[in-house]
Amino acid sequence: MAFETAASVGNNPQNSGTTLTHSAERSLRPLWTLEELGMPYELELLPFPPRLFQRDYLDVNALGTVPFFRHGAVEMTESCAICHYLTSLPGGEA
Repeated sequence: MAFETAASVGNNPQNSGTTLTHSAERSLRPLWTLEELGMPYELELLPFPPRLFQRDYLDVNALGTVPFFRHGAVEMTESCAICHYLTSLPGGEA
């Protein structure tokens, strides 16, 4: 199965452009934050670790780590930083 890049998901008019790519528990914090804030998001589940089992993911995130988050030009891989970013958005701009 080919991985759909976050860039193509971000252009989807059905969501805010917020994208989270994850595997299992490593994304619990950002997912929980997105849900609590009621922000729309696109979720893609990858096999863990994606750098070994989903090699084309390295084209999106050269580190091959999860979670990976994209909101407009912002790209992040650290779950706590993603949560901080989401809660810092003025007026819930996600």
